[in-house]
Amino acid sequence: MSTLAFVTPTTVTSGMLESFVRGFVGGYWISHPTHVSAGIQQGDQAVWFETNPTDDMTLQECYSAEEWQLLKEILHSEPRSMIGFEVTRLDESGQLLQAIVTEMHQIWGGGLENELLPNTSRL
Repeated sequence: MSTLAFVTPTTVTSGMLESFVRGFVGGYWISHPTHVSAGIQQGDQAVWFETNPTDDMTLQECYSAEEWQLLKEILHSEPRSMIGFEVTRLDESGQLLQAIVTEMHQIWGGGLENELLPNTSRL
């Protein structure tokens, strides 16, 4: 299982993430009394989401000063949200992951943390 982070220059709320997940083919968002299950499954491909995006109040604490400055330059803005998700098998879920990342980028801007800051992982 691989854990990834998507960093955006846009504030992404839990409600916005829920709409995104539900709008995707195979997307589901189920509220349980103690937690929320959220994911997108298409055949053998699956991606699960952390349901509370990290907001800009705590996001800067995740990075060194140099990393934060680099993200600001790349995003042309201060990072506002980080969305975490897990992929069961990267080799099998690659197409689904790419479709999700492309759609997230089109809606909110930003990109995968490991592509914006190579050799870095926060989740």
